[in-house]
Amino acid sequence: MDSVCTHCGALHFLDERLSNSSKVSPKYSVCCLQGQISLPLPSLPPQPLRDLLNGTDPRSRVFREKIRRYNAAFAFTSSGARLTTARLAGTEGPYSFMMQGAIYHQMGSLLPNGDDAPSYAQLYIYDDQQAALDARSANNDHELNRGVMAELQGMFMQHNPLVPLYKAAHEWFMRQPPEQRNDLMARIVLEPTADGRRYNLPTANEVAAIIPGSGENEQVDKHRQIGIRLQSGDLQFISHLNPLYAPLHYVLLFPRGEQGWHIHIPSLQGTNGNRHAEHVSQRCYYSYVLHPRIIHGSEVDYLFRAGRLLQEYMVDAWASVEASNLAWIQHHQKEIRADLYQGLLDAVNASDEGVNLAEQGQRIILPSTHPGSSRHMYQLFQDSMAICRRFRKPDIFLTMTANPNWPEVQAALLDLAGGDHTRKQDAADRPDIVARVFHLKKQALLKLIKDGFFGELAADVYTIEFQKRGLPHMHLLIFLREPYKIRD
Repeated sequence: MDSVCTHCGALHFLDERLSNSSKVSPKYSVCCLQGQISLPLPSLPPQPLRDLLNGTDPRSRVFREKIRRYNAAFAFTSSGARLTTARLAGTEGPYSFMMQGAIYHQMGSLLPNGDDAPSYAQLYIYDDQQAALDARSANNDHELNRGVMAELQGMFMQHNPLVPLYKAAHEWFMRQPPEQRNDLMARIVLEPTADGRRYNLPTANEVAAIIPGSGENEQVDKHRQIGIRLQSGDLQFISHLNPLYAPLHYVLLFPRGEQGWHIHIPSLQGTNGNRHAEHVSQRCYYSYVLHPRIIHGSEVDYLFRAGRLLQEYMVDAWASVEASNLAWIQHHQKEIRADLYQGLLDAVNASDEGVNLAEQGQRIILPSTHPGSSRHMYQLFQDSMAICRRFRKPDIFLTMTANPNWPEVQAALLDLAGGDHTRKQDAADRPDIVARVFHLKKQALLKLIKDGFFGELAADVYTIEFQKRGLPHMHLLIFLREPYKIRD
C-alpha cells in the first residue's frame, strides 16, 4: 500500500485507482471524491498514549489487548448495544467486534445518585484526582494497570478540552441556590461560527459555551448541544449527529477532543469541476477518516493502531450511517412512493367492520434500494432466478475465502516499535486492510473468469458473507455458454 492520493494523501493499493487513470498517474476517488473533501490531518496523540499504542513491551501489549476497557474507564459517555460474542465452535479465530440492533451513547448527571459509585464524566469533576483514580480502578475490579491509568488520567486532564467544560458546568451549578440546583439544566453548545472543516478543539472557549437553561425555547441546533443536570436518575441520549458524539466516548482515539462528523462540514469543488453535494455526508466523512495517511512526515495516523477499539469505532460509524439512512426513509415516504405499497390499505379494505388506523401504528416502507431490506433481498433473488431461467442451472459453484496471511495484508500492517525490537500488527487489528485486499482479489478473480479461465462466460452471481471470526468470503455461481458446459 504505497500509492498516495494526490488530493488528500490517503494511502492506497495501486489497483484501487480509477479505471480511467494510469499506473503512472493514478487517481483515487473513494477517499476524498478527488478533492471534494478536505479535513486537516490529525495531530499526534500526547504521551504516554503514543508509546502505549506503538510499543512492543509487555505493558503496551496488555494495554492494546484491553484497550476497549481502558477507553470505557475514561469515556465521558457510556455505549449501549446488544453485543454478539459467539465464536465458531472449536476455532480460535481473530477477534471481531459484533453488535446487533441500534448502538447509542448515553450520559448521566454530573453527580451520582444516592450511594451509586461515580462513573464516566462524573469522575472528571473530582478535585481529588487520586480519589478519581481509585474509583476508576474499583469500577474495573482493579484489573487494569494502575500506573497506566494514572498516566492516562493526567494526560486527559492536561490535553482534553472537554474536561474544563464539565468542570465549568459543575461550578455553575454550585453557584446556584441549593434548593434549585436539581431543577436546573445547563447546556454545552458548540459555536456554530467555527470553521466547519475543522475538527480540532484547541481551547474550550473557542468551541463551546455553558449556557443555563434547557434550550426548549431557543433556536439552537439540537444536534450541537448536550444537556447536563447536576443530579438526576435519567440518562440522556447523545445524538449521533452531534460533533462530540465520537470524542465523548472514544477518548483514546481522540485524546485532544477533536470533533467528529457534523451536518455543516462543507464540501469543495473537485478538480474536474464536480461537487457531489453542498455538505460532506456521513458516509463520505468516515470513508475519508478510515483511510490511513502519513502525518508529520513519517507516522501513520495512530487511529489505526487502536486494534479492538478501532473495530468498535468502525461498527459505531457504520451504525450511525445506517441510522441516518433509515431516518431519511422514515421522513420521505412520499418520495419513495410508499403509498403504492398495499400494506395497511389491504388490511383496511379486507375488513368488513373497518379498522381503526390509530391502533395499527405507522408502517415504514423500506425500498429495494436500501441494502439489507426485505425488498432489496427479494429483488436480488428475483434477478438471480431470472438468470437461471435464461441460462439454466449453474455449472460451477466457487467459494473464495480471505487469508489474513496474504502478503499484501502483511505488508500493509503497521510496525510496532519498542527498544531494540520491532513487530507488526496482527491482521485482526486492521479489518479495513483485510476487506480492501479481499475486494481487490475478488475483482481480479472475476476478471480472470470473465476472460475465459473456465470457458466463455454467460453470467455469474455472487454474494459476500462475513464469518463469525470477521473474515469475508464469496460464494460465486458461474454460468457457461453452451459449448463450454460441463456434461460429465
